[in-house]
Amino acid sequence: PLAVRTPFGVAELPAGRETDFMSAPWWLGWFAPVVSWRTAGPAALHDVLLEWRDEQRAAGVPAPMARREIDRVFRLALLAQGASPLFAWACWAGVRWQAWRTLDLG
Repeated sequence: PLAVRTPFGVAELPAGRETDFMSAPWWLGWFAPVVSWRTAGPAALHDVLLEWRDEQRAAGVPAPMARREIDRVFRLALLAQGASPLFAWACWAGVRWQAWRTLDLG
């Protein structure tokens, strides 16, 4: 399992889940290293939460978290891991852009 520090406590992510550890828009790459010890955990947490939400939807259960809340948790987890506020906001903008691009705006 992977432990990720968040403002809400430590989240332990289950072993065996796949993640890309942060697919990011090209423009974020010049800004800072996208994958690092500060970003890997929050990115994996974001992927797990989105997957969990999609599993709940597929089972006909109302989603426990909206996409915008999952994206917010991602930004807050980046900050809790020690990322700079500017970097955390840029990463948050990237995932919100992806949500808008795919019309997953909830």
